[in-house]
Amino acid sequence: MAGETITKRIVDLCKDLPARRIVEIGSLNINGEIRQEFPQAFSYLGIDIVPGPGVDIVADGSIWLPELPADLVLCSGVLEHTAKAEAIVRNAYRMLRPGGTAVILTTCRMRPHSAVTGEYLTPPYREYYRNVQGHELLNWMGDFQEAMVWRERRYLFGVGKRLDKRIDFS
Repeated sequence: MAGETITKRIVDLCKDLPARRIVEIGSLNINGEIRQEFPQAFSYLGIDIVPGPGVDIVADGSIWLPELPADLVLCSGVLEHTAKAEAIVRNAYRMLRPGGTAVILTTCRMRPHSAVTGEYLTPPYREYYRNVQGHELLNWMGDFQEAMVWRERRYLFGVGKRLDKRIDFS
């Protein structure tokens, strides 16, 4: 899957979701933006640990929270580049309103590549990189009341739903 195909796949996964408030974790535009695919969004915030094109807020996705909860959290091509992958997935849950959805894409069988340029890395690696396994992503999505993870070629997709935890005692 090339960048355009990945974007199309993510948009397909989100097409029926209410997405007025969107947060994108890892929004630095390296190989194409997904933001323009969501013109219906009332609010779209892109966060990344470095400033640059596509970044609205420089912040750590493992701890940052939006002022208002999001309907949709997107995280594509981030988890394989950080030692904080589990914390980012767990924080994506905290960013969501009840009924909100997180859509996650990471690599599970890919040659190490740069988070900055997208080019392949050669040893000795000066950047963090590791492929994520399906059981790991599913475990990290443990806070979500509904979660599914699947593989498509070299990529791993995860979709998690935060449900309202209110209990009706009547």
